[in-house]
Amino acid sequence: SPTVAQSLNINAARLRFFEGGYNPPPPDPSVYSSRFEKSKIRYVYWELRLEFSPSGKYRNFVIEELWYKPDGSLMLKQKTPSITVKPDWTWIEYIHGANPGSWSDGTYRLDLYTGGKKIASGSFDVVSTPSVEDHFSKGKEYLKQSKYNDAVSEFTMAIKQNPKEAGAYFNRGEAYLALGKYDEAVSDYTKTLELFPENDYVLVPRAKAYQRSKKYDKAISDTTEYLKAWPDDSESYYIRGLAYSSKGDKQKAIDDYTNSIKYDPKNIESYKRRAEIYRNMESYDSAIPDYTKIIELSPKDHSHYYQRGFAYLKTGQYDNAISDFTKALELEPEDDYALYGRAMAYMQKGEYGLAIADYTKSLELEPDDEEIYLDRAEAYIKSGQYGKAVADATAYIKVMPMKADAYNTRGL
Repeated sequence: SPTVAQSLNINAARLRFFEGGYNPPPPDPSVYSSRFEKSKIRYVYWELRLEFSPSGKYRNFVIEELWYKPDGSLMLKQKTPSITVKPDWTWIEYIHGANPGSWSDGTYRLDLYTGGKKIASGSFDVVSTPSVEDHFSKGKEYLKQSKYNDAVSEFTMAIKQNPKEAGAYFNRGEAYLALGKYDEAVSDYTKTLELFPENDYVLVPRAKAYQRSKKYDKAISDTTEYLKAWPDDSESYYIRGLAYSSKGDKQKAIDDYTNSIKYDPKNIESYKRRAEIYRNMESYDSAIPDYTKIIELSPKDHSHYYQRGFAYLKTGQYDNAISDFTKALELEPEDDYALYGRAMAYMQKGEYGLAIADYTKSLELEPDDEEIYLDRAEAYIKSGQYGKAVADATAYIKVMPMKADAYNTRGL
């Protein structure tokens, strides 16, 4: 039997792993790894490089291999054939391998001994490769959880395994859209349409991505194309309405929001957008019914009440305005917009004491809003409290010394 070398005088040892068939491939730096896919693994080979001092004589030794399973138990114990070291050698590389018949997921360890002394130890992982379906399913789950970056990663891996997986492109587009990566979303939606042209619904989210990236004409083109086939799609009208509104075409936007509401009477966003246009056009009588519907659909949102309150204020319906501003303050006591609006309504009704109280509370919430000083000064004048009016006008002038209105108010 071979003589075990007791005096190798090893200076360095390097252990690396690679995978192969029954006959190991020639050593190649590109094949070394510490991670192998379970579905592809056959033999795992180890390559050991030993560096030592020359002894001037031949030395023979064997290496004992101890392979351990992921649970720590011994999987295999074997020895190499005899290894010969010539007198003038300073290093040697040796390759050997094992195949237990089947591999489980987990981390395997290999310890190498000679003459009862451990000379090297290393480990590698065996992992199962998820299928396209696994990545797709996981990506969908991440989408539901709003973990959009994780969803992108999973759909990307599905696409790498199957570049023609249209669903993965579409869903990755959805994740990109949620992340605000609109160009990437457009690219994925476009690829989906190339692979699955009959799925024209993809035009709708692509239009949404175009609209958000300010490519309004393309958004209009996509929604218009989709509406030819599906003329009752509320979402498409809404998206096209946004694009028209952004382009400044208010009437076309109103028409699209109206159609969106026609086909989905609970589409609150279309009511909001149409009301916003009416308000900007100072068509407050038209805005009020929209705000009323918005409140019906979302009665707990304080902002809807003060928006309708301002519309009532602009149309001279002061009691209705006060009622809405009061409701907004019940839902959000520190809503300074509602306080300010109610103060303006009280002023119009000649209830100056109530107006002063609201202006004062509004200033407590927004002490840097100098305009409120001027408005409260006017209320003080109307109620005959001239000293307080002078103080408020003076406070305003300190901040805005070039505003003539403040001097006029203080003069009064």
